[in-house]
Amino acid sequence: FAVRQGYLGAAGTLSTPEEMSATAVAVLLGLTVVLAPPVEELFFRGVVQQYVADVASPAVGIAVATILFIPTHGLGIFLTANSLLAAIVVVLVLTVLSTVLGVVYARTQNLGVPILIHGGYNLLTIFVAIGVQH
Repeated sequence: FAVRQGYLGAAGTLSTPEEMSATAVAVLLGLTVVLAPPVEELFFRGVVQQYVADVASPAVGIAVATILFIPTHGLGIFLTANSLLAAIVVVLVLTVLSTVLGVVYARTQNLGVPILIHGGYNLLTIFVAIGVQH
């Protein structure tokens, strides 16, 4: 089977071929759904947010982690956005996502929960960005 890339405008940060092989899709899913969420959540929630929360407050920890999360995830999207409105929407979505992940971690003190949410979000964005064809 092959996967055809859909059009998302501002969400397309990488130049990809119009059709991707099953292997490429598997690698994409593995990196963005399985590998990235634990690595990122360990850093943003487990290290940054927890450290700042310990020295300041949980709210400040969430804010600092979010401030670092947005450019890490959104700089390429922001720079390739086809309009200012699209760039603003991307920043808002990333702000909400990071805040939700931060609040969930602060309330549960369990990195597994934000990792699962982050992986689910990444999976959803992949399905929105590409259409599966048989």
